[in-house]
Order: sequence, then C-alpha cells, then structure tokens
Amino acid sequence: MVDFFLVNYFTANRLQNIVSTINASSPTANIYIIDNSNNDVEYDFLNKISGFNTKIFHARSNIGFGAACNILYEKSNSEYIFLLNPDIHLNVDCIPTMLLLMQNNPRIAACSPKQYWDSSLEWLLPPAWLPTGIDEWALTYANYNRNYQEKLSFAYQNLSKNLWLNPGKFIFQKALSGSALLIRRSVAQKVGGLFDSNFFMYYEDSDLCLRLRNSGLSMAISTESYIIHDFIHNENKIRMMEESKLMYFEKHFNHNGQWKKRLQKLNDAKYDFYMFDFKPLPTTSHHMKIPNQLANEEWFCEISPSPLLIPSITKLGKGPILWIDFANIKKLLGNLNVYMRISKLNFDRNYKSHYFIF
Repeated sequence: MVDFFLVNYFTANRLQNIVSTINASSPTANIYIIDNSNNDVEYDFLNKISGFNTKIFHARSNIGFGAACNILYEKSNSEYIFLLNPDIHLNVDCIPTMLLLMQNNPRIAACSPKQYWDSSLEWLLPPAWLPTGIDEWALTYANYNRNYQEKLSFAYQNLSKNLWLNPGKFIFQKALSGSALLIRRSVAQKVGGLFDSNFFMYYEDSDLCLRLRNSGLSMAISTESYIIHDFIHNENKIRMMEESKLMYFEKHFNHNGQWKKRLQKLNDAKYDFYMFDFKPLPTTSHHMKIPNQLANEEWFCEISPSPLLIPSITKLGKGPILWIDFANIKKLLGNLNVYMRISKLNFDRNYKSHYFIF
C-alpha cells in the first residue's frame, strides 16, 4: 500500500529510529533504503537495522537525493510513496493520519505534515513556497521599496500563521517540502516521473511541485500530522541551493523573459537598499522581555537568516517573556546574522512590530 523511500549518506544511525517508527506504525509497509555513502561500515549498519520488509540498495557513490529516489521509484510498486529525510523524527501517528487524508481526498495528489524544529513543538518551520520568475523579481524589489517589503514580508508571515491557526484537517499549498512528502505513484507517473535527476540536491521538490501544479493537481499540508526536522543552515548549503536554483529557473522560466528583463532593470538601477529597523538584541541569555506594548497580548515571533524574514521559523506566545536559546539558534543557522520580528498575533495597526538582530 505504501513504500517508504530513505536516502542514506552517512546517516545510518539516524535511519534506525525512522525505520523503527515506520515498523511500529505501518508493519506491512515496504521500506526502501539506498546508500549513497559508498562506505562498508554504513552499508553493514543498514543491513543490521533492516527487517523482512526492508530492501537496501548500494549506489556505489553519492549520486544525489533525486537520482537516488528515482532508483527506488523504479524498484517499488505501491500506489503511495512516502519520502523521508534522515534528519527528521517521525511521529508514530503521522503515517496513518496522512494516508487517511489522501484516501479520503482523492483530489489531493501529494501532502506533507507540519514540521517543527524542536521536540517541545514550540518552533514551526515555514511552509514551502513555489519559486517563480515573478516571485524572484518581487523578492529583489522588496529590498528597495519599504512599502512593498512590508507587504510581501507580512504576506509570507500569514502563510505561517495559517499553519498555526487553521482548524481544518488540511491546507492547500502551492508547494511542499521533499523532506517529508507523501505522493501517489499514479500522479508521479502522470507528470513524467518522481524527480529530475539533474538536481543533485535542493529544488528537486520545487521542480516536482511545479510539474504537479502545471498538470492541475492539488497539494496540501496535513494540519493533524507533524514531524520534527533537525533543520540547519550554513554557507555550504546556501551555495548548493543557489546552484540548484539557477538550474531550476533555467529549466522552467528561461523562455518567459519579461520577469528577467524587469529584474535586470531593477539591478541596473542601483536603488538604495532598504532593511527593517533591526535593533541589537537586548539580551544574550535564554530569554528576553517582550516589548511592553505586547506583554499582555498574544504575539508571533519570527526568526530568519533573511532580513526580509522570508522564510521564517515561527513561535506563538503570550505574556512578558520569550524563552529562546539565542546561541544555539545562531549556531543552527550557520553563525550568520539572525533577524527576528515580534508582532501582535492578530494584526492591529495600533500595535507596531519590533525588530531585532543577533
């Protein structure tokens, strides 16, 4: 009924917990693991944690995430395919809840769970956004226009708020993250296969989601399911993402030149760069006082390595204290600048947002 795809690259010890959770939740499911490590110790460990329902394949080199998943796609045959990153912690109720959602809603081609950053379920990772040519122009333009920056940044903020506050069983999305993705095999076949193997890592999920949307298919986040994702950010990751981003835009938007002309015109104009008014963090401890105006209100905290706060990791709270491990967050985000905004949960023009940098 469902095949699980796991790609290993020196993460066999982490896969052990995922395999155990899958077996506890879906004992009849098939688990397909492909080893990109080209390492005998890793391969031997994978064989030790495997069971009767686990099949392990040796890639002999690091062929990338997309290409590895495509091999598993060809080796498997169940109608449902569940892709899982090795850096996630799988909740035992996540699998049956998402499968039931797909079975009860045939119009949903693929779905993902909510993704938290911590075991306390206090920090929510942002929903995926589908990159397009006009969005690329908009994100650049926002750096030079104060009013547009606020409009765009708060539009993205509302996407995260919707994940926190939506009372329904699912929320339709323009894109989903490949770190935890359940998709129908029949749908993948309809759009030309699972992943484009030319994407070594990153943007292969964006490419898939764009193909789904171009075929008129729907995607959703299951609001009743969650995983914990040990997300990290660093300069090497940024470099790889930029390389895949260029490939993605070359593939899908190279012939739609209007946005490129507008973007080039914007870059050539050399406008003054605008940023929100970020203040130095008032503390380096594990907590900070919420600004007085918001101390008795429900507030919404966003942190991001982007000064646009797009995308942001978010937290809901109420009261005068924000509990946050600043040093650890900065480390997880690559010791780069981290930007933070605290605003009233329900928008009110009488309450201003507060901006910090650490």
